[in-house]
Amino acid sequence: MSDKLQKAPTARPSSALAYQLSDICANLRLTGILPAAWEAPHGAVLLVTSPQAAEGKTTLAAALAANVASTGERVVVVDGNLQQPSTHLAFKMSPAGIGLGGLLKGNGNEAC
Repeated sequence: MSDKLQKAPTARPSSALAYQLSDICANLRLTGILPAAWEAPHGAVLLVTSPQAAEGKTTLAAALAANVASTGERVVVVDGNLQQPSTHLAFKMSPAGIGLGGLLKGNGNEAC
């Protein structure tokens, strides 16, 4: 893992939002949607989606990722918006590499 990714600042929600987010994460864990590492040693997948723009998908995905990462678990966030990806902005990072769209269109020789 590069130093750039390890030192990336995480999204910092307000205290009221942080409380609500911790409730969401607790509910996801209690229902088994977001299992603990010992329950799913190879990880779990959580999809945040909506048909409309500007409904908070990126904000929610980044905040959930930051919350889970704060517990010491590893998190990977993949922005599936091929037209206007914005997850890198939530983490205050510049886009890195060719992105998901480039990988999907590629010839198989891309470095990940």
